[in-house]
Amino acid sequence: MKNRLEDIRTILFPTDFSEAAHNAFTYALHLAEALEARIILLHVYNMTPVDKRFVPEAFVQALEAEKVEKALTYVRKYHTEAQVEVGTGVKVQDMILSGYADREIIRLSHEDEYDMIVMGTMGAASQAEKAFGSVAAKVLTHAACPVLLIPEEVRYAPIQQVAYAMAGDVNDPAMIQQLIDFCETLDAKLSCVHIRDLEGTWDQLDESQFEKLESLEELGKLSIYIAKDKSPMQGLDHYITQRHVDLLAMLTHKRLVIEAINNKSLTREMAMFADTPLLVLHDQ
Repeated sequence: MKNRLEDIRTILFPTDFSEAAHNAFTYALHLAEALEARIILLHVYNMTPVDKRFVPEAFVQALEAEKVEKALTYVRKYHTEAQVEVGTGVKVQDMILSGYADREIIRLSHEDEYDMIVMGTMGAASQAEKAFGSVAAKVLTHAACPVLLIPEEVRYAPIQQVAYAMAGDVNDPAMIQQLIDFCETLDAKLSCVHIRDLEGTWDQLDESQFEKLESLEELGKLSIYIAKDKSPMQGLDHYITQRHVDLLAMLTHKRLVIEAINNKSLTREMAMFADTPLLVLHDQ
């Protein structure tokens, strides 16, 4: 997995031109400007099925070429108008591919060129389940780079408060260091949040990790917040609301994400953060 938050130069942005995607694209343009990154604007279309036993290959190729050219014309016009609307000069490169969106996004994420994927999602609980149950869920699970999910209701504002949901994972220190660098680039503040449930069954955090964090806190690199709540997700939601968090970062494990998607718990939990962009990092 590629978690390279300290050096984001290329953002992959898939779009289906929906309202949710358009809102996320304006967010991505602002973010790319702040990070001095470029955007690859991707649209994946499904080729019209034809029976190649009866249709000449040349005709099939011409049909596909015509579709691609029309799509590229539309995409160029779309991203130009969006940049005028946002007022940025971010470099945007258009890409049109034939196939299934989730497969192509995941395939591209495994190339070294892409440092982050930014995608739009729907915000309401029922809509979030629908969104996470399709392309977003598969990308979230299988992408090889960080994935930033932008709820439809979110409008871009300079990122000032970033919260990292810390669960005592062995990869936490590496992720926190990268988030420190990421926040310095954005001139944002980082808080490391650890929520214990009331029964203490979720608490896996090693005390030695706190010692390292405390030294970083003394240097002004981050702040630490530890609390108890009925559930980690509920406590996190309370923290986000009270502290006006602009971006929530979470470390996921591929196996656990797949299990959560299968039993629908992930979509319900993610729906709690319908007003907060979610940066999904992956275990190494």
